[in-house]
Amino acid sequence: MPITSNSAAASVKDHLILTVGIFFIPVIWVWVFVEVTIFSFKRVAGPWRSLGVVVLVFSICIAIPVGDEVLGRGVLRVLCATKSDIKVYKQVDLPSQYWDEHGVPISKWIQIDAEHYLQTIGDCCYVENINDKYLSFLRIEKSLTRIKDRKTHEVLSEVA
Repeated sequence: MPITSNSAAASVKDHLILTVGIFFIPVIWVWVFVEVTIFSFKRVAGPWRSLGVVVLVFSICIAIPVGDEVLGRGVLRVLCATKSDIKVYKQVDLPSQYWDEHGVPISKWIQIDAEHYLQTIGDCCYVENINDKYLSFLRIEKSLTRIKDRKTHEVLSEVA
């Protein structure tokens, strides 16, 4: 699909929004941190006022934006170790013309319609990718890759 001027303009607009977000979100977050610290400092009395309020507010301000990343990494590591699987149901022989010099099957992409493509391996197989939300609050998806026979649509292997 050729790149038109509208899609190029949309791409520039998306990159501009991303760049602005990357630079201004931390600035806004620091401003919120300072304002909350000043507000809390005025409300708390006692000898631990300065150190306690600053440590508490700082901990909360750090935990909110990065807490899901820390939790997500741990959950993802456990899921990859316990839920990943490779299943081979049927072997298919590919002639030598479908292999490159490093022993990797040569695949081709076929355009189905304006937005969808199909990856094929030789004349006998195609690759199907399925992504489902697994833990949406941590942005973890369950990915399943199937290799299917082109004629019978029989599943030859799966990688989860």
